[in-house]
Amino acid sequence: MSFLLSKHMPHAAARQENKVSQMWDFMRQNLPMGSLGMDKTNEPMVTQEQKEDNKNVARGWKIQNLNKSVDSILASATRLEKEIELETKYWDQVLSIDEEGWAICRIPQEKHTLGVRFGFLEGAAKFRNLSMAALRRGQDGSILLDGGMGADPKALRVQIQSGGQLTSSTVPALLEEGSPVQFRILQARNTVFALELWQELTREARTLLDFDVSFEEDSIVCPLTADKKIILDLVSLDETQPITSHPDQKLADGLLLGFQLLLSHSHRQNHHRRTIPPQPLKASKEELPVCSLIRPVLNRLNHQKSIDSMHNLMESVTRTLKSAGLSPSYIQTPCIATPAIFTSPTERVILSLIDKLEVKTIYQILPTISVIIVSQTDMFPIASKFLLHVIEFLCTVAPDLLVHYIVSSCMMHSILTTILFLVKRPGIIDGQSGL
Repeated sequence: MSFLLSKHMPHAAARQENKVSQMWDFMRQNLPMGSLGMDKTNEPMVTQEQKEDNKNVARGWKIQNLNKSVDSILASATRLEKEIELETKYWDQVLSIDEEGWAICRIPQEKHTLGVRFGFLEGAAKFRNLSMAALRRGQDGSILLDGGMGADPKALRVQIQSGGQLTSSTVPALLEEGSPVQFRILQARNTVFALELWQELTREARTLLDFDVSFEEDSIVCPLTADKKIILDLVSLDETQPITSHPDQKLADGLLLGFQLLLSHSHRQNHHRRTIPPQPLKASKEELPVCSLIRPVLNRLNHQKSIDSMHNLMESVTRTLKSAGLSPSYIQTPCIATPAIFTSPTERVILSLIDKLEVKTIYQILPTISVIIVSQTDMFPIASKFLLHVIEFLCTVAPDLLVHYIVSSCMMHSILTTILFLVKRPGIIDGQSGL
């Protein structure tokens, strides 16, 4: 008020200075004196029609704002209904994943994001880190796997080469777009398993160079027979199409299944080692042993070769003895290892295929004389050995058959000498001969 009076009544403004000294000083220092003025105007005349018109305008604005609010609420309800449908579809798929047995968990870096764990707890550490993917919701409500190995699916390919030509190949088909999320998780799990299988095959192949296992570019080549080879490589499913069946397709499928079972058996052994009480602390860290994947296959092939060689030998000796008037016969019986009591049925099947490969051949030359040849094949090192036992049954011989018995005994001595020579002869039976 004093500042307003400074224009029209300067003296009255001076009298007000003592009452509002602080504000007055501030205004006097920052604003010029007499810069604030006032005028008296007449109050505008508002008619009744104008008042009604103003009420109508206000009512129209209210109605318009109410309509906008209603439209916004309806749009929000529609959006909420669509969001509920998308969330329902997403959680239905999450529930189906859980019902299939997959482990649902939280992503460590994103506590509010669900994920799925599809790897193997006993696998290598770096593959355990790749065995988790986030379950993100797509625009249509379907689940998108984010992370893991689902984006670039791979598989181990087993090829059989016979006479320089590929006669079989194992490559699974790539999933089509829109496949259920359970199949995509399974494909991601298979990719992680194939990567670990390829790594273990590569590690083991470096230790089997003495058994003609070699590397050619990005593949591993293993001898199968004289004219057949096994070619192993890791391929991407989006670049390779499955090959039609060939004569050796069952062999290739069986080898692939065997490698997978052996890696699973290695995981089981890792679990056994982890559950054993640890040893005292050492200065050097103990490394995990190399998985035996190719070695059991080579061991089984070597064992089969020794069985075939023994069969050929027995057939040759049988023909010779039959031409001499005798009636020899033989049978071959495989010996199955007896696993420990605490082993599971699955482990018993695996151990029966790779542990204690032994075949017993009982060759009966005369009713009173039999020869037992035991063929054993060891995996460390890969070699076959043969144990020969002669069993002679004592009996009473009639006088008229004494001469025949003496001649047969002399012939038996010659036969045993021949068998011993053939067993130890290189090229007749592969591997080592222990008598």
